[in-house]
Amino acid sequence: MLGLLYILEGQGAEVGLSLCDRALTADSGDAIHLYRRAAALHHLGRLAEALDNVREALKLQRNNEQTILLRAILYEELGSLRRAQQGFQRIVSMKSSTEKRKKRR
Repeated sequence: MLGLLYILEGQGAEVGLSLCDRALTADSGDAIHLYRRAAALHHLGRLAEALDNVREALKLQRNNEQTILLRAILYEELGSLRRAQQGFQRIVSMKSSTEKRKKRR
């Protein structure tokens, strides 16, 4: 998380990415580390790299809403509007099904 914060606060892109990479090295099976690195890369405008990290994160944790949303945003910014729309729609349907489950309880 510290690496992403460094980048978001403008404290140093290389240091921030280095911290993100350290987290991945320590625990490469944690999708949240990949998500944070992708968010950092997105903030830096490195969209293709961010999308690669998002894809890897979704392989580890398929239904993470935050990661799906970032993927849709990346697709939109890269000009793949159909894929972006599918991602945004998936978020909406996930929210709807969650609300229905809560009502049933």
